[in-house]
Amino acid sequence: MSSRKFRIGTRKSELAMAQAEEVTSTLKLHFPDMIFEIVPATTTGDRRRDELDLNVQDKKQWIIELEQLLSNNEIDIAVHSAKDVPLQLQHDTRVTSILKRERAEDILVLNSTSLEIDTDANTVDLNLALPNLALSNLRPGARIGTSSNRRRSELLRIRPDLEIVPCRGNVPTRIKKLEHEQLDGIVIALAGINRLNIKPTTSIILDQNLMMPSSTQGTLIGQYRSDDKLAIELLSKLIDKNTQIEFEAERACIDILGADCHTAIGVRAILKEEVLKIAARILSKDGQEFVEAEIQGNKEESGNLGKELGEVLIAKGALRLV
Repeated sequence: MSSRKFRIGTRKSELAMAQAEEVTSTLKLHFPDMIFEIVPATTTGDRRRDELDLNVQDKKQWIIELEQLLSNNEIDIAVHSAKDVPLQLQHDTRVTSILKRERAEDILVLNSTSLEIDTDANTVDLNLALPNLALSNLRPGARIGTSSNRRRSELLRIRPDLEIVPCRGNVPTRIKKLEHEQLDGIVIALAGINRLNIKPTTSIILDQNLMMPSSTQGTLIGQYRSDDKLAIELLSKLIDKNTQIEFEAERACIDILGADCHTAIGVRAILKEEVLKIAARILSKDGQEFVEAEIQGNKEESGNLGKELGEVLIAKGALRLV
């Protein structure tokens, strides 16, 4: 094995650093004699995070500096949250999913006074039909924080009376805004909460049928130079086969639709044994119009299934919502 130091690039946010540390720890288990170094970088997206300019949502702005470091041979891989990575990559790089996927759902973190039902002051993992009970019991006109077009549309689909308030920043910052900006709740990715080991006082995990997750939410990816044999060898030890199958299917669906970070779309592939089920929902800005579909097939056809689902959505008129 090479004696060179292996450099792992990441953004500087608390969540990004935690993810890079998890990847590094796992690599050390497989390659105990190698030296690993985490190289933090500030991206354009980080610098512009609090701006109201919606262009900051361009996914490329969250990774472009890391891609430049890769191309300049200043890092060997970059670790990203997969949902932050656009389909179009730096020409000399590739990506693969790494590690096992975290839970893909969104979580509604609440002020304790926001619900008109009793809670036990703990996270409530509600199944199938019950999450709507929590949302339906928010006070009329409740203020819910999110800057995600998908979450905004899904919330308004269920509760058109809600006031959706822009809520930017990293995960701990958004949780602080819950009280500082007098919000009734915020919707964020459960994966980030789990990876940071945050335990909200009152929160509800939203079922995926109710709040369709973002494509590849909860998945980490490693980006590497396409000709770097060592990086390819190391990353191969981190690939979880089931996660990779779901990753490929969800990205393929987004690709065929031409959806981007401004599109209110959720996609979720779930692999059980040999069968891959993939569902998607694309919505209008106000959530009152949406197109959804679900298909299933053999796991070996993950990319084709994602493409097929996209084509089904297109046949139903989804492109008018992209």
